[in-house]
Amino acid sequence: MARFTRRRMLFLTGGLVAGSGLGWTLHRQRQQTIRVGLIGCGMRGMQLADLIHSTGWHDIRGQIVAACDVDQTRAEKACAKFGVPAAATQDYRQLISRDDLDAVFIATPDHWHAKCSLDAMAAGKHVYCEKPMTLTIAEGHELQAAVRTTGKTFQVGTQQRSCRQFQQACELVRNGRLGKLQRIDISVPVNPTGGPFAAQPVPKSLDWQRWLGPAPEAEYCYERYGGFRFIYDYGGGTMTDWGAHNVDIAHWAMGFDGSGPIEVSGNAKLPEVENGYNTPPSFDVEMKYADDLLIRVRTNPDDSGILFQGDAGRIYVNRKRLTGVPAEELSHNPLPPDAMCFGHRRTSIFTNYNVSHILHFFDCIRTGQTPISDVDSQHRSASACHVANIAMRLGRTVKWDPSTESFPNDPEASAMIARHQRSV
Repeated sequence: MARFTRRRMLFLTGGLVAGSGLGWTLHRQRQQTIRVGLIGCGMRGMQLADLIHSTGWHDIRGQIVAACDVDQTRAEKACAKFGVPAAATQDYRQLISRDDLDAVFIATPDHWHAKCSLDAMAAGKHVYCEKPMTLTIAEGHELQAAVRTTGKTFQVGTQQRSCRQFQQACELVRNGRLGKLQRIDISVPVNPTGGPFAAQPVPKSLDWQRWLGPAPEAEYCYERYGGFRFIYDYGGGTMTDWGAHNVDIAHWAMGFDGSGPIEVSGNAKLPEVENGYNTPPSFDVEMKYADDLLIRVRTNPDDSGILFQGDAGRIYVNRKRLTGVPAEELSHNPLPPDAMCFGHRRTSIFTNYNVSHILHFFDCIRTGQTPISDVDSQHRSASACHVANIAMRLGRTVKWDPSTESFPNDPEASAMIARHQRSV
């Protein structure tokens, strides 16, 4: 055995370090970099930025080269944290006009999602847009047309589609392991209550009119700004927030990516506080689909998940677990090789599913393939949630024709498919 001297140890470790450095250099040379602009640097925007930054170890990686936010301070903090070479801006139009961007990640409040996405695609950028994709059903049609016209990759941040247990749940349903699917019970968080909110001075770093954008004129207060999701002018409450995730998985499992409910009823009490949150604190919605399928969406302060029930078994899935006899039987009775599969190659037990979702988006930019959370499936998922909110706001059952995407003989509901927006 060779004598292990200090000189030999230095030689060996030096070679290891040198080899590691060479390997890393070669790895970086083989990488394809997607140059990203971040639109919206709030909590979710910064979470996305962290995830984009973590793709640096992969063959296709993202690099944030520009960032903007209506709050100048937030934009500057994002640029400083991620070493963004460009100056921070409050105007997303300046960002999308840049020639050194391949794609944008949109993490604005919901009422800006469609406008930012449409403008970005028109400017030649690929788009990763946070959920829900739209504020209204009509916006979904505009986005579908834009994706087809521009040919740009468009993916929605419904990252549960890249999570293995949700994929397995859908595989079990679609491959008949629950027998004939009968109903799906979905739980989502409750909506907060609050108001009336007093007007407050606008922070010096915030462009409040730019934040309002296409929404109606309103005075600033932090609750409106920070709790936008719970005011119908800017969001749809947890029905569209968590519903965009869980109803989407239900549609995927049902094979209804290109369809929707035929009748929706909602039991909810809408707040009547002026200048306050106006989404219902709790609600119970029933969506009837073709083939006698039923989705029930209820608020639950303690849980968010999906229960699939068939005539031969049931399973429950959320972001922590997949349970139920059909799931447990996979260990000794796996699905056959020719079974319907819903995964993509970026899904791995070694990669966080949030990162997998972003890497899949980058793959689609490179290959031109359709994303796992594409514009059509996400329009249908968001639309089902919008129809549910319309039923709750009207306080009655509504009929919905998924083939024409209309409310037959219902002018009151039809008037809520779109909404007036200010020019921006």
